[in-house]
Amino acid sequence: METKFVIMSVGFIFCLIASFSILAFLNRSERINARPRLKQILPSFTLIAVFGLSSLATVWIIPEFDDFISPLTHASLLLPIAAALIIALLPQVGSKAWIRYIIITLLTAGLVFCGGPVLKIFGTETPAADKILSMGVWLGITFLFRIINGICALYLIEISSICLGILILSLIGGTPALIGIMALYLTGTALALLAYNWYPPAMQFNNRAMDSFGFLCGFLMLAAAEEGAGSSVLIFALYPLIELLVAIAKKLTFLPRFQDITSNTFYLQTNLSGLNPGLIGKYIIKLNIVMVLFGIFQLFAPNAYSLPVFSAVYALWNLHRLKNWESGSGSLKEINRQFVQEVKSGLNEIKNNLNKNG
Repeated sequence: METKFVIMSVGFIFCLIASFSILAFLNRSERINARPRLKQILPSFTLIAVFGLSSLATVWIIPEFDDFISPLTHASLLLPIAAALIIALLPQVGSKAWIRYIIITLLTAGLVFCGGPVLKIFGTETPAADKILSMGVWLGITFLFRIINGICALYLIEISSICLGILILSLIGGTPALIGIMALYLTGTALALLAYNWYPPAMQFNNRAMDSFGFLCGFLMLAAAEEGAGSSVLIFALYPLIELLVAIAKKLTFLPRFQDITSNTFYLQTNLSGLNPGLIGKYIIKLNIVMVLFGIFQLFAPNAYSLPVFSAVYALWNLHRLKNWESGSGSLKEINRQFVQEVKSGLNEIKNNLNKNG
């Protein structure tokens, strides 16, 4: 175990320093900065390569990881990294988004049906159903973080938080050591990228450039869930999931002011109301720390749903506080009253629109 700690520490430091050095070079290179498309793909591609090199070196140095429920093969480790590198290059495909979505879907399907992590929900009688569900979950996680990419840093804050949660799970025996080590390495590359993407950002990345990080995070979350930590990783990812669900619910009201999904998010509404993106990022970091703690506690919970439900309510309540930052924190009673009033106002607006259309 001591050898693993030394190797994972060295690997993390290597990922952090190598990634930071690469980003410093890319940021200063006039030739790369003069080519926008190359500027988008090179940071994610090179950093995923650093992550992959560190992960493969770890498996080579420590060939035996005997704490998996499902057997691990070198192919099941190598192929997701290779797929992530391909996804990092997809912005080169051009402006046809449907081509990229098809390629990512095919890569995910190939990995799931050829030995990748699979959720065990439907049992051994319907393995194909488990694989289809796992493919959908993996794709959902890959694109989930796009909802929080409206301002700088949040995407990488969430990736880092989830990976650190998985690392802690591995340290207390909640998930295999190798999954935790790979999560730590991905955290190292994400933190280096976060240093350049924090407000005010020295480098900015669109959704296409960041999908490879979402894909790898999805792989680690699915692998941890396959090993029995599904409820915990769900709690880790509650923040972007709540942002997405609330934004979709608002859009489904069909009110004109809610038709842009990203604009419906708590963080963007907070930013538009005047709060500095850096302060929003710090608030989300604090929220994610709590979510990680709840996810760790979930490992010892008597059931799989009570703490995730409580965590979702807690996160939603704190996001409501963030959105209403101008009015101050207030008491719990005042915050709840304000939340109920906003819901009633929305329902009345929907009712009035329906009456007009009728």
